[in-house]
Amino acid sequence: MALAMKEENRVASTDEEMMTPEDIARWLVVSNDLVYKWLNTGELFGYHLGKLWRVPKKAVDEFLLRRSNGNQQQGERIEEIQ
Repeated sequence: MALAMKEENRVASTDEEMMTPEDIARWLVVSNDLVYKWLNTGELFGYHLGKLWRVPKKAVDEFLLRRSNGNQQQGERIEEIQ
């Protein structure tokens, strides 16, 4: 079963490692509210499934890279990581 996301027409496969906002908050030592803010503003890519969010681990890595570089536009995908 695959999940579809309107933005970027991206499809997640079931073998893609997913994280919850709470997982991300614990990993980055930030509040859950901050992670939800990033998701709701589009700074962090994720799948919104009803009341739930699921975020590909790769999206978190890309988000952190953009934040550390500081010169990427919000929401810009970084493809050269692969």
